[in-house]
Amino acid sequence: MTLDYHTNLSPDIVANASVITGYKTYPHVDMYEAGLLAGDILARSLRGAVRPVMAWGWLPLVSSVMRHAPEDGPSGDILAYARATEKSGRVLAATLLPGFPHADTPYTGVSAVVVADALADTAVSFKGARAAAQEVCERMLAIAWERRAEYVFHPEPLARSVARARALGTNAQPGPILLIDHCDNCGSGGAQDVMLVVEEILRQNLDDVAIAPIRDPQAVAQMVEAGIGNNVNLLLGGKTDMPAIGLAGRPLQLAGRVRNITDGEIVFAGPMYTGLKSHLGRTAVLDTGRAQIVVTERHHEPFDLVIFRHCGIEPTKKRYIMLKSRIHYRAGFKPIAAHIVECAGAGVTNADLSVYRYRKLARPIYPLDAIWKP
Repeated sequence: MTLDYHTNLSPDIVANASVITGYKTYPHVDMYEAGLLAGDILARSLRGAVRPVMAWGWLPLVSSVMRHAPEDGPSGDILAYARATEKSGRVLAATLLPGFPHADTPYTGVSAVVVADALADTAVSFKGARAAAQEVCERMLAIAWERRAEYVFHPEPLARSVARARALGTNAQPGPILLIDHCDNCGSGGAQDVMLVVEEILRQNLDDVAIAPIRDPQAVAQMVEAGIGNNVNLLLGGKTDMPAIGLAGRPLQLAGRVRNITDGEIVFAGPMYTGLKSHLGRTAVLDTGRAQIVVTERHHEPFDLVIFRHCGIEPTKKRYIMLKSRIHYRAGFKPIAAHIVECAGAGVTNADLSVYRYRKLARPIYPLDAIWKP
C-alpha cells in the first residue's frame, strides 16, 4: 500500500500490509512514483525475487503541517537519508510520515516505516533484514526527535502579517505577493468560508488583490441570478459554525460587480495532478474594486494557476494573491511569487494546536506536554 505523507500510522496498518511506501514530497508531486515503488516491490516478491520485511516506529511528536515541507525543517534531511538508503540498495523503501495533527487519535504523531529484503546478500536472513530496516527506521526518527523544536510553527499576528505584505507590495517587483490563509484549508477539512483574512486585507486597503477560493453556494447563486456585469450586495462566506473549536460563522458584507461566471470545470496544468480534470461547481467572480474574489460551490484547494485563469484572472499580473491553502499552493504559485506571507486567520486547520480539545492523543506528547525522551 501507499500512504499519504500525513498519515498517522497505527500498528494495525503495519500488521495488515506486506509492503508500505509513502510520498516523499510536499506539495505531493511524487504520488505516481510512490505507488509504483510499492507495486514493484510487491510484484518482485510474488516472483520470488525479494522477500519484504518491515520495521516501523512512532514518536510522541505532534508536528505542525506548516513545518512538514522538506525545504522547511527536519523532513528534508530525513527524506534525503531515506532516498540514499533506497538508492544504495540497503533497503527497498524508507518512508517518513510526519502525521496529521488535526486528527484526535491514539496514533497521531510522527512515524517511519522501512521495507528491507530478506533475500538480499547484505541481509543474510530474515532476522538480518529486519535489523537493517530497524536501523534505518530508528535513524530517521532520531533526526526528527533531535530537531523536534523545528516542527513547531510560530504564527505571526494576522494584522502584522497583512501589514508586512502591504509594505512588500509597495516596491516595484515582478510577481505577486502571496498571502496564505492556512487556518481554513479545505484540503485538511477546512470550511473554506472563514472571512477573517479577507476582512483584514480589505481593512488595510490592499489593492489589486485576487482571492481564491471562497466556498459559498448561496453567494454563487445570487451572483448567477444577477448576471455578469451587474452589481450585487452579498453576505459572503461565514456560513459554517465550528463548535469543536468554539468558532461561529461570520459572513462579510461586500458590494461589488459580477465580473465572470463559469461552470467550474478545470484541468490542472501544474505539477500536481497534471492533466486531470476537476470540478469547482458553478463559480463566480466578485469584483469589489480592490479585490477580485473567486467564489465556488464546491471546496477546492488552490494549488494550480487554473483556479484563477479559468475565470479570466491572470495571477501573474496581480499585485497580491490570497490563497486558502497551507503548503500545496507552492506547487503552482511559488514559481510566480515575489514574496510569501503566511496569515494566521481562523478555522479547523489552525496551526495553533491549543485551540483543539484533544481527548484521544497518547499523552504526554510534544509540544503539548513537557517531554524529553520518545
